[in-house]
Amino acid sequence: MIPEKLRGRYAMPGWTANGVEPWGLQPDPIGCDGNLFYRGWLNLLLGMRRYVSGEHREQTSFEVSGYQNRRFSWTHERMANFLSAQFAARPQGPHCENTKIWPFCISAAGLGLKLYDGLLGTALNDPFLGWIEFAKKHYMGRNRHGAIDWFAMYYDPIAKATLTLPGPLNAYSGICVLHYLYPQDPQLCIELYEMAMRQLGWSNPKVPLVQLADDPQMLSTALWMARELGDDITEGRIREVTETQFEPRFFGDENSRFAFWLGLEMQWPRGQINATMMMTECSEPGAWSRVFTRPNVAMHSEPSVRNVDYPNLGLRLARNHMDRRELEIVTTAVTPSKKGTPTEFTVDRLPSGKVKVIIDGHETPHWREVGTDAIAISIDIDTHHIRVAF
Repeated sequence: MIPEKLRGRYAMPGWTANGVEPWGLQPDPIGCDGNLFYRGWLNLLLGMRRYVSGEHREQTSFEVSGYQNRRFSWTHERMANFLSAQFAARPQGPHCENTKIWPFCISAAGLGLKLYDGLLGTALNDPFLGWIEFAKKHYMGRNRHGAIDWFAMYYDPIAKATLTLPGPLNAYSGICVLHYLYPQDPQLCIELYEMAMRQLGWSNPKVPLVQLADDPQMLSTALWMARELGDDITEGRIREVTETQFEPRFFGDENSRFAFWLGLEMQWPRGQINATMMMTECSEPGAWSRVFTRPNVAMHSEPSVRNVDYPNLGLRLARNHMDRRELEIVTTAVTPSKKGTPTEFTVDRLPSGKVKVIIDGHETPHWREVGTDAIAISIDIDTHHIRVAF
């Protein structure tokens, strides 16, 4: 993990290095020259929250704790602007661990700016697009046939050193950016994916699928990308491994929850790896990119389902069809022992006018008004197909 020429006189990756030159000691974990991974992923997380909730809190202040427990006040808006300004000032990219620039962290930070722009109509992601062009020239190389044959794990502009992993391990440098970079530059990610599969041999049915790094996130990311691209052969090979090694099983008091346990023998399944795996189980190809390229901001003012009695009742689907003025809902009994139990949920943001509720193909009177734009629907906990016409 250290360039050969620097070994013995260079800090190992994993140390944030607050205080080293040329930046010196900086107490604010957001408003600093390095530490990109912190604000990069935080900005992406806040963008996700903003998208899901629809709450306009980008100008709401929050505090972060820094060096010696000093407090610093930030807003989502200020942080996004600060990130964008850093990308504009540094075409090579902001530093993560001080003096190290990691494409992995950079791509996540850029994706957060992409989502911010999609939600708020800004252009803060534009400087990141410049970083992609810089990376194509300086953080990867091509063979005589024009195919990418190496990709940087990190770059140190102070030491003027690039860390590339040896041999087929280099593939993991490309895999780790796919989720974050694909919505921004799909063609580049297709080439990185093809490089990785070629170097690891995962796409070759004539050789065994061997994992050179003990990191299930790499395998799950490759599985997601194979499915995204319709690479059925590679997807099948990887899925065979995940089905046998990731310990997929049901759990919970009524054995009604599902997760991949990874053989860790923990009380609860690990969240991040399961989030990635569920993208290959539940979402259709293209769904992830649409969050960033075509976010559905209209949903925040359209009819919404609330006050669901989870975990007794669950929703398989809640989708508006505004062209025919209808909200479609599919429920399920998440807790099997509660099946048949009466419950209700709320639908609000309904436009004024006549409302009709159809459950399993039959109009029902089992609903009531609970506000000027809201109704409560009474059902039993079970699988039901519900349509709310408005």
